[in-house]
Amino acid sequence: MSDYPINIFPSFEDEGWIAEIPDLPACSAFGETPEIALKEVLAAKRLWIESADADKANPTSLESQNLLPPKLPTDEQIMDAFSRGIRTALLQHKQAGIPIVVWRDGKVVEIPADEIVIPDLPDVDGSTHGHTANEPQLESTAGDD
Repeated sequence: MSDYPINIFPSFEDEGWIAEIPDLPACSAFGETPEIALKEVLAAKRLWIESADADKANPTSLESQNLLPPKLPTDEQIMDAFSRGIRTALLQHKQAGIPIVVWRDGKVVEIPADEIVIPDLPDVDGSTHGHTANEPQLESTAGDD
């Protein structure tokens, strides 16, 4: 296992998003958007693991029980994977003509497939582009009826 799974879900009471890592007790975070909640829980995870690592002398620590992953991906790698997953889902919805729903101004709003905006992905140098070699290329359905 290279990392812990992260759950992200809306909090209607708080009008935001909660991100949690179920395998790390009490490791969760809040954000106004899923991306902010993810960034916050990644910071909480690092602090949680640093705290567990500081207890190396304790034979019951997580590290001594081999419960911590040997190498964690960087926050940038996690955010990149998250962004690519969102972009791929949006591309698939747009291609299939399936609307998406979003939480906007305290209510659920449906966005028709033809109005879905596909975000560009940043390169390592910060520039943006439409596709990468590792990203699925979806065929255009323009003109297909």
